[in-house]
Amino acid sequence: NIYPTKTLLHNICLITPSHQNHRPLLLVGPGGCGKESLLRYYAFQNNIHLISHQCHASTTPSDIILVLLQHSVLQQLSSRNGQSIVVPSLSNPSEQLILLIKDVNLVRPDKYNSCTLISFLHQLFTYGGYYNKEQEFVTLSDKIQICLSISENRRESYKLCDRLTSLLSIVCIDFGRREDNIAIGLSVWNEENDDGNGIVTFVVDLCEVVRR
Repeated sequence: NIYPTKTLLHNICLITPSHQNHRPLLLVGPGGCGKESLLRYYAFQNNIHLISHQCHASTTPSDIILVLLQHSVLQQLSSRNGQSIVVPSLSNPSEQLILLIKDVNLVRPDKYNSCTLISFLHQLFTYGGYYNKEQEFVTLSDKIQICLSISENRRESYKLCDRLTSLLSIVCIDFGRREDNIAIGLSVWNEENDDGNGIVTFVVDLCEVVRR
């Protein structure tokens, strides 16, 4: 369960225009601050199906396409010019799909400082689709939104190129505020008395010391 704190609701207001305007989203923040949880809460509230893929140093466009096609259907639009469209394969035809590509900054560039995954995403966001192995252009349905996330405190991470980030709506997220964490703790404790308040406050303060 996700407790709707003030910070969470504020972040929801920041990412909502991106989804409504079909604009790709980039979530930036330290690892463990709740980037995926934020999207999961938003998807739950709006009846959207959310899938995620964790990147590593060798992630390729084929990995992303495979994950996407596992939850989508490829429909042929024209046999003459080979045009196709990827639409979500969900029980409700009106339901939407969000694909979260996590830690995209972990993908290692080659010796020429270029990255096939970044080039693929740039093509996807610029032209609304990609070329498959048969060199046929595949369009992404407007019911599918691609979201990216990067963690700031990763050792082996690489800077995203400006030509990609210029296409994205960027939302920065940090760890929850102390009062938010106390509210979450009290909701789990389910007992707002003096003893519960003191214990939750002590645990939150201890976690803050350990995190620093």
